[in-house]
Amino acid sequence: ITGFTYGSGMDAPDREVKGCYIGDLLSLAMAKVDVNNTKTENLVNPLGLDTTVPRFSWQITSDQNDVVQTAYEILVASSIDKLNTGDGDLWNSGKIQSDASQGIVYQGKALNSRSMAYWKVRVWNQDDIASEWSTALVISPCTSPE
Repeated sequence: ITGFTYGSGMDAPDREVKGCYIGDLLSLAMAKVDVNNTKTENLVNPLGLDTTVPRFSWQITSDQNDVVQTAYEILVASSIDKLNTGDGDLWNSGKIQSDASQGIVYQGKALNSRSMAYWKVRVWNQDDIASEWSTALVISPCTSPE
C-alpha cells in the first residue's frame, strides 16, 4: 500500500510507508518451508528394496532463517492416482508432532513383495504453516524368494 500513513492522524511525509505491501509483511512473519531430498532407505526411488518396512527421510529448506520442522504427515498409496487425490490407502500417518525427518519407519498395511507403492510427505514449521506435498516417490520391496 503506497502512501499509507500511521496512527495519530498526522499525515507527515516522514510517517509514510512507500512501496510496502501487506503480503510482504506477512511473508516476513510467516516463513515458507519446502520439502526436498526425499528418500526411501537412503535411496531415491529404489527398486527391489530388501525390506517391506522401509524408512523414509527428507530435508527442509526455506528462504527465511531459523525455520524448523515441528510436524510431518506421510501418505503411502497403492497407486499414483490414489496418492495424487490424497488417498493414503496403505498408510496415512496423520499429523505427527515431531522434528524428526530421518529414519521414519513405515507403519502402514503390509507391503507386498514385488509390488509398487507411492509416498509423499509434507511438514509444518514453527508457525504451523504447512509445506506443499513433496514429489511422489516409489517404494518397491523385493524380498528373497521363500
